[in-house]
Amino acid sequence: MEDIIRGTCVDYTFDGKGIIKYNNEVIFVPDVLINEQVKVRVYKKEKNYYLGEVTKYYTKSENRVEPSCPYFNDCGGCHLLHMNYTEQLRFKEKHVQNCINRIGGIDKVVLPIIGMENPYRYRNKVQVSFSKDYKGNVIGGFYKEKTHQIIDNECCLLENEVAEEVISFFKSLIKKYDIEPFDRSSNQGTIRHLLVRTGYYSKEIMVVIITKSKFLPKQNLLIQELIKKFPNIVSIIHNVNEGRTNMILGNTEKCIYGKTYIEDTLCGLKFKISSKSFYQVNPTQTEKLYNEAIKAANLTKEDNIIDAYSGIGTIGLIASKHVNSVVGVEIVKEAIINAQNNARLNNITNAKYFIDDASKFMINYIKNNKADVVFVDPPRSGLDKKFVESILLSKPERVVYVSCDPSSLARDIKLLKEEYDIISIQPVDMFPNTMHVETIVLLCLKDANK
Repeated sequence: MEDIIRGTCVDYTFDGKGIIKYNNEVIFVPDVLINEQVKVRVYKKEKNYYLGEVTKYYTKSENRVEPSCPYFNDCGGCHLLHMNYTEQLRFKEKHVQNCINRIGGIDKVVLPIIGMENPYRYRNKVQVSFSKDYKGNVIGGFYKEKTHQIIDNECCLLENEVAEEVISFFKSLIKKYDIEPFDRSSNQGTIRHLLVRTGYYSKEIMVVIITKSKFLPKQNLLIQELIKKFPNIVSIIHNVNEGRTNMILGNTEKCIYGKTYIEDTLCGLKFKISSKSFYQVNPTQTEKLYNEAIKAANLTKEDNIIDAYSGIGTIGLIASKHVNSVVGVEIVKEAIINAQNNARLNNITNAKYFIDDASKFMINYIKNNKADVVFVDPPRSGLDKKFVESILLSKPERVVYVSCDPSSLARDIKLLKEEYDIISIQPVDMFPNTMHVETIVLLCLKDANK
């Protein structure tokens, strides 16, 4: 392969890089759109492809826009800011379609993706890391893609504006009170991260200060300054993460001001959200996602549903008014406690929650109970093979699979299609300006009506 080549982008990778083919070789190049002709410096060979970078644009696509964030080329948070929103949606819809066809082996056309009216400032959960630069100045921001290098930034177009203000003010307090940020290389220092949760409807704010040590310097002063500046702060948590780890939150934490949670409303129900709760980060699109999932399930008052990987109970509790009963299962104890509290908070009496491995629970549950519909909303890695086996064994009439990764989704429904028909595939853009996409798949048992 030559060091410098001229080529035309013909497609995108799963994370939005341009694909250029040259002399039967494939080159992945960031910041290139389909049909753009570019000069590329090829700098690295991987197993089946090369990596390159643009040195010159000969032509530019009508779908190209100037990235509105000054940190776009360095920060790893956004991938698609150089695409207009129409092109972003086309890219994501095609990616889901390709995975369904290629990985799943399923010849089914996906429905048009559901986009967002205003694809900015949607994140109700923001977490940033702190350190010092080579001059000793305090910096705070996100990691550069595939590195531990923090890109110091003052704004993010995806963050809730109030959360952004809280982060900026907290950074100023670290400087004011001379509190040492954490240094990854030496494993020294105090302040590792700051996590801010905001209620979309309630406007309540939670601040989680993550430190290396159990001692938080100037704790009372930090609390006083934060709540004076931001009266909507109702919870401040001190979380301790002593390990050499990429995890943000540690296992030990203490509420040092206010409540241990914030409240917010989703699809007409109230939810208590703690520091470690899984709660979708885009509230307006989450309502669309869950409403679409429930609509796809075609629920009746006779249905008994299982909400697997239930988290704090969002999908199951929202669906509860349409069905006879809801059973939620989740392996994380804190999440189940949250789900039980959320059921009580909304006076929902037909939902029960259990701490257990989802696959083991399913096998035991179906011995004496019937599940008409199973909702699954697993992590990015998808369903455990044992859980897939439990579905095939228990044979609920309908399965509604909510996925945040098209590849693992396609892999799983390929296994399920032996017993299930794929009825609908609905992408939803939950994370505009990033490569991520959410998808709802409805599967119906083939012999359900026989």
